[in-house]
Amino acid sequence: MLSIRLEPHEGHCIETAARLRHRALVGILLEDPYAPGKVSDEAELLREFLETADLPFLRAESERHLVEGRRVVFTVERLGGAVTWRMDVD
Repeated sequence: MLSIRLEPHEGHCIETAARLRHRALVGILLEDPYAPGKVSDEAELLREFLETADLPFLRAESERHLVEGRRVVFTVERLGGAVTWRMDVD
């Protein structure tokens, strides 16, 4: 199962963290079209996450914890064909 961990912080919300990671993966694919399939799979998963997630809600939920100085980590996965996520707070 493919799983991607994203860690927003006060300087980068969850959307920015996902977009930066997606951009890096696409850059790898543009430089090397024969890059391992995992790179393509991760890029596709992040694209779907960015298109389907309620990003304003996720940003508000995570920022609530970040301003308290807590660490927030999102895990994005594909389960049964659907993109899912969970937020863990330390």
